Amino acid sequence: MTCAEFDRWLDEGAVAALEREALQHMRTCARCAAALRAARELDVALADFAAPAPAGFTERVMRRVVDAPRRVVAWAPAAEMAWWVRVAADPAVALALVVGGLVAWRGAALPGVAMSLVESALAKLPGAPPTLPGGADWRALIAPLSSPSVVLALSIAVAPGMLWASWRLYAWLERSFTPARGRMRRA
Repeated sequence: MTCAEFDRWLDEGAVAALEREALQHMRTCARCAAALRAARELDVALADFAAPAPAGFTERVMRRVVDAPRRVVAWAPAAEMAWWVRVAADPAVALALVVGGLVAWRGAALPGVAMSLVESALAKLPGAPPTLPGGADWRALIAPLSSPSVVLALSIAVAPGMLWASWRLYAWLERSFTPARGRMRRA
């Protein structure tokens, strides 16, 4: 038996099946002998300290729990919170801030990332031609889309749709997670 196995034996409550092996190991290991003495001293101290519960204690406590009046306390309705708390706590706002931060941080790299994603998607297609009909290279057709002015124009074009979608998401989340007025009551 190793010291780790001895510690496990002590933690599991000194199982009788392994007691002989544990005692043999303890005779050769001062650390484990001290651990066993400390565990036995702790058992004695706890046995002296702990008193058994009075008769019927558990039944009385459980009866009081069952008979206790119940209240359903919901989270504060959205109407009672300040507007800035509602806005700051909204997941759509957090998502918009994260996306906005990523665009501000790495906005110049986004066209390159988009191009590499398109290239990898086209490369995975079976039999994808490297050129378009008429001999035009598809990379040459997409390259003007990665200029900063085109990215800005596309961002401005997509912004109203994103604002509308975030408003709809906010309204849905508010309906889903705001408790009804009559829900706070005593049972």
